[in-house]
Amino acid sequence: MEYLAEAERQRIEFQKRAEIERDTADLADQQYNIQRDALQAQGDLADSAAERKRIALKIIDLEDQYQRSMLETVKNSQTASDAEKRRAEAALAALDGQTAAKRTSASRANETPLESYRRRLNRSS
Repeated sequence: MEYLAEAERQRIEFQKRAEIERDTADLADQQYNIQRDALQAQGDLADSAAERKRIALKIIDLEDQYQRSMLETVKNSQTASDAEKRRAEAALAALDGQTAAKRTSASRANETPLESYRRRLNRSS
């Protein structure tokens, strides 16, 4: 009987930890969405390619911070399975390369005519 009571206490504690982790993730998700939406609105109103580029890079940095935070949370979770933790570690290992590629893409998509010209010159050299 005592064993069943202890098992029930552990189950309740696990559920509490899982709920706290979910609530924390939901709050982080909401904060990320608010910040991203504000930056996207600024980008829509930007008057120059340089300003659009600066904002696009800020959005990518924000996204990287958010993803890194979420993956670290899973990796350090008390309620995630070992498989979930391994997937989070693999995603973390790939994140830097993905972010670098996104930054390059955003830079090219928002480059000024002079930057585009310089890049074409460098490519042909």
